[in-house]
Amino acid sequence: MSGASEEHFVLLNDVKIPKLGLGSSYQQGGQNVNAVVFAIKECGYRMLDTAVHYDTEKVVGHALQAVKDIVPRENLFLTTKLWPDDYGYESTMKSFQESCKIMDVKYIFI
Repeated sequence: MSGASEEHFVLLNDVKIPKLGLGSSYQQGGQNVNAVVFAIKECGYRMLDTAVHYDTEKVVGHALQAVKDIVPRENLFLTTKLWPDDYGYESTMKSFQESCKIMDVKYIFI
């Protein structure tokens, strides 16, 4: 399949990160599960970006569940962002764990 999944950067630790990713936006007028599923299945996106503040982690999590039999989780590069109130080790770890729980994943790349 041609599309967003074909090109990537290789990081210093040999991890491949897609050059093109799907950014999520605020829920008001933003993406829904079907749009994210379409981007993964039909457009070949393999990087999904979300953020606690955007309130889109549930949408991304539902989309991941919807495509789990089509695209293995290990083939999807998932990122999220912290809200400034969550800076610092303990707060960051708590926010990370909550994001994983919301999206029903065991890990997030960045």
